[in-house]
Amino acid sequence: MGRQYARHGLPLRDRYLATIAALTAQGGQTRPQLMINIQAGRKSGLSQQEIAEVIWQMALYGGLPATINALNTALETFAMERA
Repeated sequence: MGRQYARHGLPLRDRYLATIAALTAQGGQTRPQLMINIQAGRKSGLSQQEIAEVIWQMALYGGLPATINALNTALETFAMERA
């Protein structure tokens, strides 16, 4: 897995954005992985708004239930940053 994130050609923050999108579209069973990638994405420079927007975009592909679950996971992850 580490080799995928270290590849040249795409900035790390963009890789996390793509991963968050894919995990969102896959649905609620990816919650633990989604949380880890949201945390890593924030550390790589993604804003809360960028993460929320890519999750909302996935409503078109993964459906509204998957999007709501991912948004709740993002909100929980953001709240842990403040704690």
